[in-house]
Amino acid sequence: MAIVGPDNSLGQRWRDARDEWREVRFDVSEIGAGVGRIAQGEARLAVAEVRDGIRATVQAATVAGIAVVISVVTLAWLPLPLLLVLAETMPLWAAALVTVGSLALVALAIGILAVRRYRSIRLVPREALQRLKEDKEWLAQQLSGSSD
Repeated sequence: MAIVGPDNSLGQRWRDARDEWREVRFDVSEIGAGVGRIAQGEARLAVAEVRDGIRATVQAATVAGIAVVISVVTLAWLPLPLLLVLAETMPLWAAALVTVGSLALVALAIGILAVRRYRSIRLVPREALQRLKEDKEWLAQQLSGSSD
């Protein structure tokens, strides 16, 4: 009977170890799946941020295009009537300078608006990168905490 007891105990220990190993494998696979889901979420966030940046770029380019079209139309048609009206009250050369100067100020104002829009565009997904750094730090803490 003494031989059966320890052998039975050893067999039971092997079964317990096998069951525990299965649980650990399951836990590890769950952690891996969770990390995968987090990575997918972060990737989706980064893609959304880049799309927003591209959308803002297109909008800014549209405003710049409108500014160019308005500037061309203005430069093509507005100077002549303005010049003729001003020439009634001042010498022709002064009327020409005032006309050109006015058009230049309008073009400058529209150009400044376009530049401000371009400067506010972010093509780098900063929020997603920050969250990835935080996730990396959290994972490093989890891994270092589990080895203690």
